[in-house]
Amino acid sequence: MDSFEQSTIPQHIVEPLLKRKQPSIPVGPLFDPVRRQTQCKTSNAKVQNMRKIDRHTQLSALWLFTLLNIIFRDIHQFALKSHLEMLLTGRYNGVLITEELMLLGGVLVQVPIAMALFSLLLTRRIARPVTIAATIITTSTLLSTAPTDMDDTFHLGIELAAMMAIFWAAWTWSDADRIAV
Repeated sequence: MDSFEQSTIPQHIVEPLLKRKQPSIPVGPLFDPVRRQTQCKTSNAKVQNMRKIDRHTQLSALWLFTLLNIIFRDIHQFALKSHLEMLLTGRYNGVLITEELMLLGGVLVQVPIAMALFSLLLTRRIARPVTIAATIITTSTLLSTAPTDMDDTFHLGIELAAMMAIFWAAWTWSDADRIAV
């Protein structure tokens, strides 16, 4: 007895499916859903386990990832007594905190915030050069102050890796990656 006959699916639905000519599907771990889930863990496996996503979505996600790391890096510092004392004096790492400096910081942090949105909205022709420019501006901002402790160094490394991924995704963004609308 066939497994379809034993199921609770009505026969009038099952019979046309069984009579239907099956398309020729290549055999292998990429096309077999059962084998794909239990793939061999060898080093020479040519199967990629990541799904292909639209370049716009990929860039937006990378910008958000970078922005969250920047925010957490800043918030994380508030747990340090020395950091809070420095802020209360009006100086940070010896630099006088002025309204103009705060405005500059606000403008510079708007770059990754805006790019998370612009990556989704702009066409490839416009988004590619804007993303490259924004990556250079954001990387320069990140490198403008040296990390003061180990967690700053860790977050800076993650942020710079994300910046390289964004730059590379924009640089290699070919015209063939466009999605028909």
